[in-house]
Amino acid sequence: MRRTQDAAAEPSGAVLGRVFDHAGNAVPGATVAVMRVEESDETVFAVTTTGPDGQFRFATLPPSSFAITATHPELGHAFEALAAPLTGRTLDLSLTPGTRIASGTLVDEQGTPVAGGRVDMTLANQVFGDTFITRTDSAGHFVLSLAEGGYSVFARIEDEPVAGFRFQLTENADLKLRAFRAEPSTDPPTKAELEFVQTRRAGCPAVAARDPFSKELLDGVSVVGLGEQTHGSQEGNAARFALARLLIQRHDFTVVALEAGYAETLALDAWVAGGPGDAAGVIGGLMQWIWNSAETDAFIRWVRAENRHRPAARRIRIVGLDVQSYDGIKAELVKRLERAGTPEARSIIANLTKAKSCTEAGVAQIANQKSVLSSDRVGQSLFEHLAQCAAQDSSGELGDAARDAALAANTLEIVETAGSPNVVVIAHNGHVARERVGGIQHPPMGELLAKRLGRRYLATGFLLGNGKFRGQELDPKTGQSPDLRELSLDDIAPGSLEDVLSQVTPSEECGFYLLPLRDGSETGTSNWPGPLRRMRFIGASYAPAYASHYWHPVVAARAFDAITFVPHTTTLARPRR
Repeated sequence: MRRTQDAAAEPSGAVLGRVFDHAGNAVPGATVAVMRVEESDETVFAVTTTGPDGQFRFATLPPSSFAITATHPELGHAFEALAAPLTGRTLDLSLTPGTRIASGTLVDEQGTPVAGGRVDMTLANQVFGDTFITRTDSAGHFVLSLAEGGYSVFARIEDEPVAGFRFQLTENADLKLRAFRAEPSTDPPTKAELEFVQTRRAGCPAVAARDPFSKELLDGVSVVGLGEQTHGSQEGNAARFALARLLIQRHDFTVVALEAGYAETLALDAWVAGGPGDAAGVIGGLMQWIWNSAETDAFIRWVRAENRHRPAARRIRIVGLDVQSYDGIKAELVKRLERAGTPEARSIIANLTKAKSCTEAGVAQIANQKSVLSSDRVGQSLFEHLAQCAAQDSSGELGDAARDAALAANTLEIVETAGSPNVVVIAHNGHVARERVGGIQHPPMGELLAKRLGRRYLATGFLLGNGKFRGQELDPKTGQSPDLRELSLDDIAPGSLEDVLSQVTPSEECGFYLLPLRDGSETGTSNWPGPLRRMRFIGASYAPAYASHYWHPVVAARAFDAITFVPHTTTLARPRR
């Protein structure tokens, strides 16, 4: 930035300025913002747009330290930290072309583009005041030309924050920001909602004559996502496995894909096919407490027994979609490379042994050498998962986005193999949903699958009423989660989706019911006959003192094709030995 001669006298605290491109041409339509900077905090003080001659004016400025930024979608950005007083000066801001483009769309809770919304992107570094701002156009679209780095992005409507997250801008990014302009209702369930649930809820798979998956619901479906509201619910897990068994027995699904490590699940898949070992050993090999349960134990024993009567072509497989640990992938790769015994294989083993994690230099390059195991299908997949592991670990705040992209890619690889098997995916609600839910702003696995498969993907969300579950109690002050313990769900929030569903009880012999939301229309979803509602989103950890923070608005019929409701939950039980 360069300062020119004194300008004509302005009221106290006012400042004039101009914005130029890197060639010295005046830039109309640039967004200019003033940030108040105080100690380790910053606040957007004022925002304006340059006129036809590239000029801007602020009538007042912060009383002390502040910063000014300018952005233009195509021409770049400018930033300068300043100090008062600047009265009577003209500030010339010269735009630097960005090395990366951050573009996207701001939509509301119904998916309608929001025009005139404000998007703030703050560079995550030790300099305060470098917040770059733009407005969405009539189609809700925005573009920022910025430098590579980590950013916090916030969307605002009428200057009120409505959505935000952090991400790493290492390549051009296409962002979708979801803003909930309407407040979720706290009103009691409507008559229309209760009739909708009562008339559409499906039967119980515990009764042989009933099948909650109607022909209309499963028409053309090749992937069914079965979600969960929290990892540690005994009844929630039992319901998911009951539905998975039903899909296998009655609807010709032959692959069960878990939110578990691919490498760690290989032994489990071999065991259910009749291989050596025992249930305890293969469950323990998954290295995750969420699978160490009586429900998992019963399900895999059933799969092993079922496989005894099936021909090899229709054997039920259990596959891990996730990347859980570098050590697991390394151990399985080393086994196969040792069998190959070539000089190239021995060289890769040496490099794998030196590395302690996916972040270490050279791991991404190792992942590109899968031709060494060109005739080994599992070996090829292990190299792919090694590459995904490296991508997740090296992407900073984009780790979750990279993980969901990997979950979707690994599911599609199964679907698109010879024979095109039908797949049951068992993962958290936040992964299986057809759109971003629970405050997630990156595309989840379900959104990516729906984009590729359309109606061939069926997302089933799981909701809980009340009771207890196993989890890690999060300390909100330290961010630490101690050992597993029994936790209690907070009371059902008035007017929430759970409040609506709890008014209709399932049959005694089942303990849950499935509510189809998809209809026979071209879009495949129905309209929820009521106002915007909230629902819980809980992962592996939970802070009871902040229970209200786990309730998020959701457009149920957009996020899920069906919902399974479990009115009462108890703590996930470990298997009996």
